[in-house]
Amino acid sequence: MKLYIKVTSIIFIIGASLNAQVGIGTENPRSEVGLDVNGITNVSHRILLKGGALNTNQPGDEGDDKDIIVSSGPTNPTAWVKKTIPDGFGESFNLTYMNSYFDTTGVDLTTVNQDAYSFDQPITTDWKILSGLDNSFTVYKTSNKTNLIFQTTGQITGNGSSASASFACGIFMKQQAETIYRLKGVRTDAVRGTTGSNKIINMNVTLENLPIPGGAGGTVYNVRVACFGRNVQTTFAVGKAINTTFLNQEMAQSSLNISVLESWQ
Repeated sequence: MKLYIKVTSIIFIIGASLNAQVGIGTENPRSEVGLDVNGITNVSHRILLKGGALNTNQPGDEGDDKDIIVSSGPTNPTAWVKKTIPDGFGESFNLTYMNSYFDTTGVDLTTVNQDAYSFDQPITTDWKILSGLDNSFTVYKTSNKTNLIFQTTGQITGNGSSASASFACGIFMKQQAETIYRLKGVRTDAVRGTTGSNKIINMNVTLENLPIPGGAGGTVYNVRVACFGRNVQTTFAVGKAINTTFLNQEMAQSSLNISVLESWQ
């Protein structure tokens, strides 16, 4: 008998509340909603959307596997939608960071040497830093790809009708906790011609699965771009206009784009 009375009471309360505001965890439910829940909601079975009245035999849409609930705006009903994961590099990746940086100061280069370069070799003072491109990013997932795109302009001047300058530009990186930047990508090139001749230099470096010793909190990486004089036979600069008859500083500036993709899982 007790059980029957309790169930009847619950049914009566719900029935009386169908046309009023109902609050769970609050004594003052908001007037503009039918059900105001203040706290954690646990659904152990199904959520049906866009259903009709009970007597219309239209229980609503329960969605498909891996669908997500998306708001359709203040005047439209909420709906289930497919979760679309972009395909990249043969796997499912998410773009977690992207930014662009600029250096308008540039560097002057003179001859140092024409030695070969090795991956992970430490930066030295012979490399001239484009300081405006110094920056950092954070990686959180062990499955990751980092793409760095560098662009600048080299220009020669002087020496009359014929001059040349060969050089290299490299991208260096380190973990924030480290002290030494190490080479991750390098390109060599040369500018030849009459005074004022210039050339656009592009470099694209992709690094896969950077280590994350920081664990779930992620690891911060610092990036640095620097250039190196190999065989410079005249006045030469990278990222700056030294003969403004043919080039201005906006045209000569350097840029670095950093994008980080990480796995969804």
